[in-house]
Amino acid sequence: MSITSNGPQTQPKDEEIDLARILSGLGLLIKNFFTFLLTLLLGLRRITIKYKYVILAIFIFGMAIGYVSHVRDKEFYRSTMLLSSEYFNGRLVENGIEKLNLLTGEKNKKQLSKVLGISEDLAVKIRNLESEPFVSEEEIVELEVLKEQLRNAGAKEVEIGKVLKQLEIENRNTYTITLRVYDSEVIDHLTDPIVNYFKNNPYIKKRIESNRLKLEARKKKYHGEIEKLDSLKFGIYMSIEGMANKSREGSNNVVLSESGIGDPVDLFREGVSYYDRLLNANEELFLSSDFELIDGFTTFNRPDNDKLSTILFTSGLIALVIAYFMIILIELNKYLGKMEKERVEGGVMV
Repeated sequence: MSITSNGPQTQPKDEEIDLARILSGLGLLIKNFFTFLLTLLLGLRRITIKYKYVILAIFIFGMAIGYVSHVRDKEFYRSTMLLSSEYFNGRLVENGIEKLNLLTGEKNKKQLSKVLGISEDLAVKIRNLESEPFVSEEEIVELEVLKEQLRNAGAKEVEIGKVLKQLEIENRNTYTITLRVYDSEVIDHLTDPIVNYFKNNPYIKKRIESNRLKLEARKKKYHGEIEKLDSLKFGIYMSIEGMANKSREGSNNVVLSESGIGDPVDLFREGVSYYDRLLNANEELFLSSDFELIDGFTTFNRPDNDKLSTILFTSGLIALVIAYFMIILIELNKYLGKMEKERVEGGVMV
């Protein structure tokens, strides 16, 4: 007979040992980080004291450059418009804006005034233009849904980014046009010239004219159908009225039956339907929705230039970064030279 012993069993301590090692390594990593940070701060303090006059000189020089650039830079004013067209695409709009900017960069504004149909005095006050697609809240939601669908399909983030970028280029039909000028009073006079600049583009102009001719032909067709229906409705009405006034059967009146012209009420419904279509065609012609100005330029009397304090802060910060970068390079060069010298001397001694 054998006796089985169920005494206390020793638990493995691998998990406790691993946890202790992790905590020890984490503590060492934190210690090394703070040691490095302290060493870096001490090094910066040392070179700041050693090269304080150099740093101060570069800082003052940077501030002076910022101040001079602010004084020499002309005040300019900014305004935006929303322009929409079914025929817009990113390449067409960007190419048009790029051409205008090249013309604004020329000293002679004659060509710019010719392209926009404005005077040279007005053209010389244009600083530059920019364009960017106008993204509505609905489009943002649709793009986010599309992103999620592509992720669920297993597409990579890089591929998703390419697809969305291509959609933004091809499918945009509303753009924000930003205008910067040197005189706020000219902003009101530039809305129509810039709208006409895009509207008279050969690609867009042909399609606008084609759409107008289609709508005009559609209107003519609707008018003809409405006149025919009105004549037919009048004849049927007179026929029904004549039948009602006759008490005897057999006459020259039109008999309405399933094998004939059908329910006369359908004619009245069809007439109303054609009239609605005619109204829609008139509305499209009036609104010109295939190319329209949604919101024009607004005149602002406050300059869009950066404030002097902002420019001085930015230029001073850049100057400090450059100063410390140069000093670090100088110190590094000295250190490498010292190491090279010690290596050479050590070699000679051997």
